Amino acid sequence: MPNDKEQMEEQCNKFRDWMSAQKKSNGEPYSSNTINNYAGALKSETAKLGLNDTVSEDLFFYTTLGEFEKAYSTICDSHNFKNVDAGWGMALIQVACFITFVFSKNWRSLWD
Repeated sequence: MPNDKEQMEEQCNKFRDWMSAQKKSNGEPYSSNTINNYAGALKSETAKLGLNDTVSEDLFFYTTLGEFEKAYSTICDSHNFKNVDAGWGMALIQVACFITFVFSKNWRSLWD
């Protein structure tokens, strides 16, 4: 599991590259602004929940589905999740993209 900023940044860059290859339901690619918004939310939005050391503020810290699911469960169980989530706008899509990314070959090859 990555545990330093350089590894998490590398993971974030892999996510951006992977998202650049994805298509929306209308067949168009995601814009770099959308990709940057998704990556930024995954990097820092959990800090707004005030979970302290329970969950990493940078979700690129997690490299396995099991780790991410545990963190995601804690995030969703947070007393203020609904309020913070409303501020994210498309947060569920961001999380879905991240989970999909965990399954991608790009993810696995980074740490092999």
